[in-house]
Amino acid sequence: MIIGEFNAVNAKMSAMASKFLKDEDYINMARLNNVSQIIEYLKNTSLSFIFDGDEDSFEAEKKLQVYRINTIKKLSKYFKGVYREFALELLNEFTIMDIKKILRTLKIGDGARTLESRLITLNYRDYDIKNNSSIADFIGKIKNKEFVKILKPYADEKDDIVLFYMEMNLDKFFYTKLFNLVKNFDRQNKKPALELLGIRIDLLNIIWIYRGLKYYDLSPEELINFTVLGGHYLSFDDLKDLSYSSLDKFVEKIKSGPYKFLFDGTYTDIYMDRRNNRYIYYLAKSDFLKNNDFSKFMAFILLLNYEIKDLTSVMESRRFNMSLDRSLNYLVRSYKGSEQIWL
Repeated sequence: MIIGEFNAVNAKMSAMASKFLKDEDYINMARLNNVSQIIEYLKNTSLSFIFDGDEDSFEAEKKLQVYRINTIKKLSKYFKGVYREFALELLNEFTIMDIKKILRTLKIGDGARTLESRLITLNYRDYDIKNNSSIADFIGKIKNKEFVKILKPYADEKDDIVLFYMEMNLDKFFYTKLFNLVKNFDRQNKKPALELLGIRIDLLNIIWIYRGLKYYDLSPEELINFTVLGGHYLSFDDLKDLSYSSLDKFVEKIKSGPYKFLFDGTYTDIYMDRRNNRYIYYLAKSDFLKNNDFSKFMAFILLLNYEIKDLTSVMESRRFNMSLDRSLNYLVRSYKGSEQIWL
């Protein structure tokens, strides 16, 4: 595909990006008293069409995710061939999110009552989830054969680590499919797309290996088996070397490379996900402004994801009555007083 063919969708995305909420909007919402007031605030923004004003926090969050889905579907119509395949493959993320919610609910034996309002793409009634339902029962009702193949080997496992295994395999499936699609892009679009996706894969692998070493005492062979190929800086040999390292050596090696920000500062475990998300957010912001190839679409979808993520975070902070400073500290975007921008 010739890059010029992206002109129409690029113009569309630029118009949509111009309507993203501003930093002051998040500060204003973080000062409000409850989710209802946040929704009323949003009804005076570019997101007003999403809400009718009667949503609770679960319903509001679900509507925001449906907005993400509809945006991906709308933009995918501008693409052809493997580029449209890639855009539509992104929709699998929402199904995976739902599967993870159900698996966690079944593992802890609680939360089935609220599942219906929290699921995004899966129909709750198709699965009849109860607190005493088993993971095997759920897997037996999944229609997608690829997901069944991933999860079935763990259906009867009782160990707590089984949830970690299943979630890692689902993510590996998702990112491997994206990587294989990008490999089929034309030369002009492949390089920037591989870089953006590759950095996400690198960070995913680092976090997986770190948690596997620290919390689950996984063997090097298990760690390697869960990693995703296609990283930007980390080759398979690098991942193998990291997997065979002690936890201290692992951290030492990462701190000597481009992803040292994950372990700089304090409270590593608390802030690791946010440092990861913040790095990707500002990388996507930069790519969206400077690129006019397919990676502009990839960056836009990431920016939209973090827009929704921060909105959800503000709603949750109001639900738990957090202070203004603490509320802002959980956002992906950086504010004075929170950790520095990791870029």
